[in-house]
Amino acid sequence: MTLQIDPWRIEDACRRAWPAVDETMVAGWLARSSGGPFRRINSATPGPEAIPLGSALPALTDHFSALGRPAILRIPDFAGIDEAAIEVSCGPPEAETDTLAMALRRSVGPVLPVELHPRPDSEWLTARAILAGETPQATVLTSRLVTSIADRAAFAAIRRDGRIVSLAFAVLHRGLAIFESVRTEESWRGRGFARDCMLALLGWSRDQGVELAALQVVRGNAPAQQLYADLGFTMLVYRYHYRFPLPAE
Repeated sequence: MTLQIDPWRIEDACRRAWPAVDETMVAGWLARSSGGPFRRINSATPGPEAIPLGSALPALTDHFSALGRPAILRIPDFAGIDEAAIEVSCGPPEAETDTLAMALRRSVGPVLPVELHPRPDSEWLTARAILAGETPQATVLTSRLVTSIADRAAFAAIRRDGRIVSLAFAVLHRGLAIFESVRTEESWRGRGFARDCMLALLGWSRDQGVELAALQVVRGNAPAQQLYADLGFTMLVYRYHYRFPLPAE
């Protein structure tokens, strides 16, 4: 089966799976702001009607400046942003990320017992923050964002010694399953825990009638890339990266 997926559809689903506190359209760019250290929810991404970067950049810079933050541009490679304008206006690309997809088919289930819940409780949220190495301030923000997800979702967890040591979650939007926060405690890695969390969520997504799955992973994260390839995420739909506009001379 050859997948034909509109990348804008994936962008929309990923946005809903990791929501921002505020979203504002600025010159056809979706400017997301939330505070905290996270680029994805504190950056501007071109929409289908985005005006050229050279014209949009002053408005974007002013928008983020009013929020007390630097402008960060998130550039998907399919959005048609002029490369010459990017090179003139911005610094080098950072955090290049792959967007991968797969068709959901009947597959083996997890080997280990995996808990699945429709909403994250305080224990799950605390475990996610610890496994992500977040500061207390970042934890407050991400807990707020995760609990604000409006679409149907499932939150997976594997326990050892009575505590959560591996987790992930999936969000369903318009027939697409998006996977986020795949984390395992360092001392328990290499035992298939993340794979089993993903298998449980993939099975749950398929049982909800979803046929397509997608996720985003930093290109340099070799273990995660291998895990997702083994699970069947072998279709590269698009890539994106971040840029910081250069100061005006």
